[in-house]
Amino acid sequence: VIVTNKQEYHLLKPCIPENEDGNLVLSTTSTAEVWLIGEGLDDAEQLRAPRGTEFIPFSQFPPKMARKDCCTYAMTP
Repeated sequence: VIVTNKQEYHLLKPCIPENEDGNLVLSTTSTAEVWLIGEGLDDAEQLRAPRGTEFIPFSQFPPKMARKDCCTYAMTP
């Protein structure tokens, strides 16, 4: 799991079992092809995503669609 927000990373890190903590990575790049997104994702963050990225929201509200050129958006039921 790649996390780009330092605060979220430090909140999640203690919740992961010690033998699995290597699966959580703090990254300053935006190279993941699938993004799980919350309500706080802004236009600038979406624009950093590479072409072909799929945005999947984990909140009850659909994301604001800033990318109409090359990315897809999943919708919550």
